[in-house]
Order: sequence, then structure tokens, then C-alpha cells
Amino acid sequence: MMRVNLIFDYFDAYDGTTGYSLILEEMPDLIILDIKMPSLSGLEVLKKIRTNTDSNISKIPVIMLTAASDSETVQTAIEQGASNYLLKPFQKTALISRVNKILKL
Repeated sequence: MMRVNLIFDYFDAYDGTTGYSLILEEMPDLIILDIKMPSLSGLEVLKKIRTNTDSNISKIPVIMLTAASDSETVQTAIEQGASNYLLKPFQKTALISRVNKILKL
């Protein structure tokens, strides 16, 4: 079996407002978004992404990464357009698997 090491560039933000600004500037291929953040929650950022009039932004896949495990939060995230949902604490391999699947790597 051949093993391939992939390198990803990434950026991070402490709060939802900064994160959304960076998304608009950087146009990432994928977003990993926490639900609980200062200024704008992850669900609010997800809504802004999905309702953006630029289809290059509104179609960016989003993985919600959070400790919120209640079914209502999961359902809301999926209904608002999250591509996937991963609960904390998580295995690194689970996150990599979801990223690879979404990006078809």
C-alpha cells in the first residue's frame, strides 16, 4: 500500500467575525468551523457563507467541529448546509478522513 503525505495550508481565527473576513479574503477549499466562538457563532458564520451571493463562497464545504453533541445542534448545522459534523474530542484520523472525502483526495 502506498502512503501519501498531504500538506495543507491553513489559517485560523479566534472569533467568527475575523474568520468570516478571512474566508472572504482567502477563498479556502474547505472550512473547519467550531460552533461556539466569540462575536459570531459558527452557525452564524455558516449561515453567512451559505447565503453569500458569490457562489464560490456559498459552495465551500464546511465541517462543523464542536463539543455540542445535542441532536438539535447537529440538525441545525446540517439544515444550514454543513457538509459534515465532527464531535470533540476527535481522532486526527477521523478529521483527515472527512477532509479527504470532501476534497476527494
